[in-house]
Amino acid sequence: MVMSVFLSFIFPPPPSLFIKAMSVVSLTSLAYTGFSEARGKHLNYSKFWNANSHQSITKIKLTSRTGMLFLYTPAFLAALTSFVLFPHHDFRTLLLKSALALHFFKRIFEFIV
Repeated sequence: MVMSVFLSFIFPPPPSLFIKAMSVVSLTSLAYTGFSEARGKHLNYSKFWNANSHQSITKIKLTSRTGMLFLYTPAFLAALTSFVLFPHHDFRTLLLKSALALHFFKRIFEFIV
């Protein structure tokens, strides 16, 4: 009795059919990927699109410096615009927006210098 109340408080049941369906899809795909990794069929990883693809006719060739600059710049600009579009009401939101902007600025600064 106490355990079921505790579990329903910590892990509330999904409120919609969509959430339940996505939970099942997520659990199934994670289980399949885990079993594939255990059998030795590893996932190919690349930072950039089609870098490991052998069937591609035209390959995008970017240095990692250019690619990461290309990926981090829009995130930094979005973090800066959040100061204008969403004015801070309390210290917590100001701290969060500042941390995001500082993080992305630091990443861009690392690639420029």
